[in-house]
This record gives sequence, C-alpha cells and structure tokens, in this order.
Amino acid sequence: MEVKKFFTAAVTLLAFFIILVVAPASAKDTSKSSSLKESTKQTVSTKKSKDSKAEKKVTKSSTRKEQTARTQGAKPAAIQKVNINRADLKTLTTLKGIGDKRAKAIIEYRKKNGPFKKTEDIMQVEGVGEKIFEKNKSLIKVK
Repeated sequence: MEVKKFFTAAVTLLAFFIILVVAPASAKDTSKSSSLKESTKQTVSTKKSKDSKAEKKVTKSSTRKEQTARTQGAKPAAIQKVNINRADLKTLTTLKGIGDKRAKAIIEYRKKNGPFKKTEDIMQVEGVGEKIFEKNKSLIKVK
C-alpha cells in the first residue's frame, strides 16, 4: 500500500515537472504546451481514480486479517476457525458482531451449560441470534 502511494506521488511530481519546466521550454507554440498539460492531467487523475476504486474493492471483500496482512506487505494468513468451546474473551471478540459483552455471555454460558455440541448452539446465548450466527458460521467450530 505504501509503495502504491509513493508511486502515485512520484508520477504526479514527474507530471508537474514536465508541465511546468520541460514542456514550456521545448514547445514552440503554446497550443502544443497546453494540450500536453491537459493530457498529463487526465492521465494523473485517471490513475488516481483507478487506484481508489481498486482500494475500495479490496476493502469490501477482505477480512480484517487480510487487510492487516496487506498493509504490512505480507501475504494473508490462512484464516483459522475459532473454537467457541475454548476461545478466550479476546479471541471471541474477533468474530463479527461479538463485542466484550457478548463474548462474556458466551463464556458464562459455557461455564453454566458445558461445551457447545454444535455451532448452532451459540444461538442459545443471550444476545447471539440467527443474524450473528449466519455472519460467523464459517468462522467458528466446536471441536
């Protein structure tokens, strides 16, 4: 990500250098100079809009772990499922829609009722309904 920003900045600076210094000195008439300026500006703005569109697509389709890996320049790690029978508070809060309060409720439910037998049983915990289960069913396991 940092490399992309650096490259975009370098291209922009180079374009302005060409527009302001090289083009006026080498152009014999002003019409060529102004058309060069316009085409360079269009190229730079097109490059920026393509980068921002690509960035938005990456953000929408990525998980938090993949985004972190991309910003650190590493390949995304394989996402491991969370064992809801063994997970601690911090691990449970990595699930979608599970904050501290729901994570504590899951831990209390386990202490009171024993381990979950199937992933769907997490819906028995107060505050965890079908919507939260559907968001997380591919991210959780019981064994």
